[in-house]
Amino acid sequence: MVVEKEEEVKRILTEKRLSTIKSLLEKDHAIDCIFLLHLDKGRWKEAKGFMKGLDLTLSDGTFRARMMEIEDLGLSKVCPLIL
Repeated sequence: MVVEKEEEVKRILTEKRLSTIKSLLEKDHAIDCIFLLHLDKGRWKEAKGFMKGLDLTLSDGTFRARMMEIEDLGLSKVCPLIL
């Protein structure tokens, strides 16, 4: 069982297709932005309010940069705001 887990971790760490996602996750606030998307808070106003409610900070520039990277990786897409 331990050997199987170790082999799985090795595969994930060396998989070329996952290298771009792993690179993204090493950047500031990438995980925050992924969680915000998961909660349907992918727009700045919603994200800012949510983070502020938790006494956490996330700059507008960092948020936008991470969201563009996530979109470029095909993990999300920009949709027009429907009012």
